[in-house]
Amino acid sequence: GEAMTMQGSEFRAARKRLGWTQARMAAELDMSPTFIGLMERGERPIERRTALAVRALEIDPGSHLGEP
Repeated sequence: GEAMTMQGSEFRAARKRLGWTQARMAAELDMSPTFIGLMERGERPIERRTALAVRALEIDPGSHLGEP
């Protein structure tokens, strides 16, 4: 439903809360840094699965990459 949509501003705010660069966010989400920038500026839609992944990373930043 509507609750799972995410705006570019929300995406950027989540990244800032994590303290990550666009490059780090891109690596965590397996995307290009360029695409991260486009999503943050609202030039590309943020897919539901991307929104879900970002919210999951906020809950547990170590759950995806870089941890055994």
